[in-house]
Amino acid sequence: MTSLEDRLHELVDSVISGKNIELVDLEIKGKPGNQTVRVYVDRPGGITLDECEQISRVLSDELDMVDLIPGKYRLEVSSPGISRPLTRPSDFLRNVHREVRVTYEDGQGLVRFSGKIEAVSETCVQIRGKSELREIPFVAIKKAKLSLPW
Repeated sequence: MTSLEDRLHELVDSVISGKNIELVDLEIKGKPGNQTVRVYVDRPGGITLDECEQISRVLSDELDMVDLIPGKYRLEVSSPGISRPLTRPSDFLRNVHREVRVTYEDGQGLVRFSGKIEAVSETCVQIRGKSELREIPFVAIKKAKLSLPW
């Protein structure tokens, strides 16, 4: 049995398939019977409000049809914004030479590190901070976002 989040990922992927739109992130908040499902989608060049509304309508109908979320829920579909989360190796690759903030597990606890993405491999990302270059495995990353330029 897959988790609710995995099943939602599959459902969102089926709704946006073939539309040159990618699922950036998905969050489920709240208690069963009163949950909020946040879906962040994007496309090269950005996504419009009309596209988010269209995806929301189709996804809402699909969710109701398969009855995936019992009870009441609120569905929010939006762009990830300019400080979008980096969740996949392809996100890091697309943002080489841009500033990021990363929170990762180093075996002794959570570490926060900021710097510029230098290189990306299949298993890790290299980030150059003010005084050092760190190689951080993707499996250790808990949260990563682009840093805003101002």
